[in-house]
Amino acid sequence: MDRVNPFAQAGWYNPPNQLIPSQRTWTPSSSHSPTFGALPHGTTTEPSPEWVRLTFVSADGDILDCSVVGSGNQTFYEISTEDQPNASMVTTFAKLNGTHFARIEWERVPLVEINGLLHKQRANEWITPFTESRHARKMVINHKEYVWERHRDTIYLYRISETCDSPELCAKFYRKRENLLFDITPKAIQLGILEPAIVALMFLTDHHGVVSS
Repeated sequence: MDRVNPFAQAGWYNPPNQLIPSQRTWTPSSSHSPTFGALPHGTTTEPSPEWVRLTFVSADGDILDCSVVGSGNQTFYEISTEDQPNASMVTTFAKLNGTHFARIEWERVPLVEINGLLHKQRANEWITPFTESRHARKMVINHKEYVWERHRDTIYLYRISETCDSPELCAKFYRKRENLLFDITPKAIQLGILEPAIVALMFLTDHHGVVSS
């Protein structure tokens, strides 16, 4: 499938007009230090024993058309993208029972909707620049702030705590050999982060994975 994620083309930079994607795609960078301090050793490829690992599986490596599977090859979600007649592409997210829980309309400024969580709105109103780092983006889930930060070839998701100075690492998305992996803590799943995080990844990555080359 040969299609371009128009939102991801903006990369992680902040052009003067956030509604106009630039032509720069995201490439790994090791020139900056993580905003939230040193990362745990081995966080890129080795999840902690208590973390849940999900794999994005597709025939051609395109996460806009893939299955999200867990241990034992159990499928949790199906992500499908279709070209609509006289309209833009539409990406839908379905649970195992076939129920759709989210939808993206790939307009010039993409629109996103998550059932029971996010009313239909522009993606750049949900995922916004993080003032402390051009390598990070902020989003709100259930009235709580979360920050995505890119460091080298991994995207990390942190929960911003109102009572603690140290943000909590909730998840990470990265490539290991030919696999696209998403590791998430059980606590983050309990907080309802899993499904909106999967939707957000469609905007934060090249649609063939973590990096564009």
